[in-house]
Amino acid sequence: MSIDGATGESPSGQRPMPPFALFINMLTSPMEAFDELRIRPSKLLPIMLVVGLNVVLIYWYFTAVDFSWFVDDTLQNSNMSENQLDQARENMEQMSASTLRMLGILGSTVAILAIYTLQAGYLTLASALGGHSQKFGQWLSLVAWTGIVVVFSQIGMAVTLLMDTTGQLSQYDLDPTTLRNLGLRPDNENLERIMGSINLAMIWSLALMIMGHRRWLGTSLLKSVCIVGAPYLLIFGVWTFASLG
Repeated sequence: MSIDGATGESPSGQRPMPPFALFINMLTSPMEAFDELRIRPSKLLPIMLVVGLNVVLIYWYFTAVDFSWFVDDTLQNSNMSENQLDQARENMEQMSASTLRMLGILGSTVAILAIYTLQAGYLTLASALGGHSQKFGQWLSLVAWTGIVVVFSQIGMAVTLLMDTTGQLSQYDLDPTTLRNLGLRPDNENLERIMGSINLAMIWSLALMIMGHRRWLGTSLLKSVCIVGAPYLLIFGVWTFASLG
């Protein structure tokens, strides 16, 4: 089996790995999962699972939350004047919870697909510039399967929703695996929002993607960290700089 995977041929007699086995291997023996994906890239199942659970969670959240409280909670940390706050509150209250639910489902679904596509496109370009032969479909498969660990974050959100009895659950408190909810709460509100956007699943997924990149291309660990981690460093670096500015 070549590391570069130019031929995409499977070793003689090797059977396709069932999806559940691939999922388990991604958690316990990721190198075996990476080898399988290099030969037989698949992507539909992990994408459908992550998007499907996300749809369920958003529907559940906006069904359970006190809508008036949600409006106030959403606007309370915004940097608006009193008149702007009143106008924003009026605009949000004109929308029903059902409208916000649908907007949330559509927006998050598009966001997940766009992020996966951009990540795969970036890795395709980076590997091509390095003289490697991996195609977009292979990288999209790697992105999708390394991202499947987000289901554990989604399970945590479901548990949080299940335990809430007040209907007054902030979106920032929904995921128990964010750095913010694990205790990293800077005094700066903007930095706290950044901590609320990073969860353990994101870190886990990034680590798996680095491992997969290194496995496929045979690069050094440092090079894989730099290439795969560069977009994250850029996004969160700019966000942090803007928050401290």
